[in-house]
Amino acid sequence: MNKLALQLFLVLAFIPIAILISSIIITLAPLYCWGLAINAYRFNNTKELYFWLVMGIVAFFLALFVLGVLYMLKAGIVISAACLFAIGCYVMFKPDLTDLGFIPVVATNPETASEFRSLFAGSFIAYAYLLMRFIYSYNSISIAIIIAYIMGFIAMGRIVSFFYEGFNLFGLFVFSGEVFLIFILIMAHRQRKNEIPYS
Repeated sequence: MNKLALQLFLVLAFIPIAILISSIIITLAPLYCWGLAINAYRFNNTKELYFWLVMGIVAFFLALFVLGVLYMLKAGIVISAACLFAIGCYVMFKPDLTDLGFIPVVATNPETASEFRSLFAGSFIAYAYLLMRFIYSYNSISIAIIIAYIMGFIAMGRIVSFFYEGFNLFGLFVFSGEVFLIFILIMAHRQRKNEIPYS
């Protein structure tokens, strides 16, 4: 009886060690997959390269789960949204876009500056908003409304560009198309919402 109890205790004593070793192996798995991907790249083996890259991504998230870091993903998304919002506002409201500092692109003419403020900056602000809504809102949102939000912020950037770069025929034409698309998306969303049976 005493011998059986000692053997049982020995098995129990090895469980934490086994968990620790498993955790170390899983934590090092992304690095191992990266090494195999590098080796496949050196031998120009494309299929094996993509396989180990995918396995490395899976191992990465598994390692985060084991280390209890997944809760930090929420903070990472919030930080990413803040960076997108800051960059978007910086580009959208900067008077002179010929020098964007840390952003390695420049606007050499008013037309390019207008597109930067609308497409580049507007999209970044829209993505920041959608990321924050994804984190803090539990209500589902349709694809039509997502696109409408993105187009809405792009249209806002277009309006800002009218203030800085002035009006031009192309800008007015594109702005009209953006507003029309937003209107169509909202109408289509409402129509589909009314068609959904709730019974």
